[in-house]
Amino acid sequence: MIHEVRTSARSFWAGLPVLLFGVFALLAAPAVGCLLLLIGAAIATSYRAVELDIARRRYRNFTWVLGWHAGRWAPLPPTTRVVLKPHSDTIVYAASRRGRFGTDSYISSSGRYEHLTLLLSVPDSIIGEVMEEFTLRQRARAIAVGQRLAEVLGVPLLVLEGV
Repeated sequence: MIHEVRTSARSFWAGLPVLLFGVFALLAAPAVGCLLLLIGAAIATSYRAVELDIARRRYRNFTWVLGWHAGRWAPLPPTTRVVLKPHSDTIVYAASRRGRFGTDSYISSSGRYEHLTLLLSVPDSIIGEVMEEFTLRQRARAIAVGQRLAEVLGVPLLVLEGV
């Protein structure tokens, strides 16, 4: 049996402007309007999910777009628990430019990226299998997805401090 666990909601509001523009474009250029309506419908109805095929011991993270599952199957590792943990990265950007005297100088800046990582805890592995990343504002959704994955896999959910 295959279980689907949605990790995002449909993106209706993201597709709405394209849909509206497509309706207006139908009057001026029907071919362009039809194309915009198709693109808008694809955006408005798409979502992300994890699919678990317990019988075949495989999973895939995919994006659903107009009935098409875009994502590859991967082996489902032996899982002891589902873990939701806070994570942050410091991202450094660097660029070069030609200086005043013909020399290269480098400019760098950094930014902090904070998110929640949902992963499968795998025995004898310090990394685990990452299922999805959520923004800090999506805390409730991350916990709900973690609970559903844990239920399907028959393992406990561990929510680490700071989530």
